[in-house]
Amino acid sequence: MRRAQDRAGRMAIGAALVCACVAAGLGYVELTRSRAPAAATRERVRVVTAAREIRAGEILSGADLHLAEVPATRATASSLRRLADAEGRVAGRPIPAGAPVTADALLEASVALGPAYALPNHLRAVTVGVDAVRGITGFLKPGDRVDVLASFSRNHEAIARVVLQDVEVVAVGTETAPTSIAPDEERGSPRTVSASQQVPVTLAVTVDEAERLVLADQHGRIRLALRPARGAGYTRTRGATLTQLSGLGAGRPRPPAPSVAPPLAPARVTVTPSFAPPPPSATPRPAALITERSEHQVIVVRGTRLESVDVPLESAGGREGTPGADAAGGPGRMPR
Repeated sequence: MRRAQDRAGRMAIGAALVCACVAAGLGYVELTRSRAPAAATRERVRVVTAAREIRAGEILSGADLHLAEVPATRATASSLRRLADAEGRVAGRPIPAGAPVTADALLEASVALGPAYALPNHLRAVTVGVDAVRGITGFLKPGDRVDVLASFSRNHEAIARVVLQDVEVVAVGTETAPTSIAPDEERGSPRTVSASQQVPVTLAVTVDEAERLVLADQHGRIRLALRPARGAGYTRTRGATLTQLSGLGAGRPRPPAPSVAPPLAPARVTVTPSFAPPPPSATPRPAALITERSEHQVIVVRGTRLESVDVPLESAGGREGTPGADAAGGPGRMPR
């Protein structure tokens, strides 16, 4: 009897101890839960936040972001911890200033968002209209590289030449990204387009190339030449003309140039005025000097003047050609 009472007492005591342990455990758990929010509020972590209000569609740069310490309760598993994880990506939705930047709020900058997000800073997108033949439509797709040729007329001569080389195709129509790069039998047949249907093709060019492309498109006819996928170098060309293509200007001898007699040199005439002084001479001239003799005429130099004197040969005396001798043989006087 006494043993049964002792056993019952021990069981009661054990049950009481168990209940006390359970109560103590529940109290500790409740106390821990009440302290956890306060500890979390005091804990701070470094995350990427917006330095200003960011609009949807903006490409983020280092100036738009900074690292800041925020309460751990404001950080989530998708919060970014490094600036490099956000730079260069596109905001998919507005981000308030000071708010943490999360990975699910950002998108990759690609042509899928539009051609503007695939262009480098030094390139521009220019669209030209081509038909199915000139634009190799049906085979051309975004990402291909082409050469741009233009044909036009200059001085009544048809000319074709390469305007641009190695230009990237950004979009064909409204397609801005290739849907597949599988072989043709897996991808399906090329698109069927009417030969007269205009298809806009958008090309990525520099500013200088954009000027040439617009000018060629306005004053000539544009044709695209698809480049190989493995790449090709640049080729220097001089263009082609219709005359060269037809062969009419090749091998035809040119007519000889008409011979023109050289112009005759004008006769050189020196006129010495009667009053011009004679050239300087080392020896003085006599007042009257006979310089030339003819059969019936004698030229006499008197100072700076020339005189012509007719002398009959019958009246000449002494030696022949010695004028001035009279019939008596004496020296005659020179007539003035």
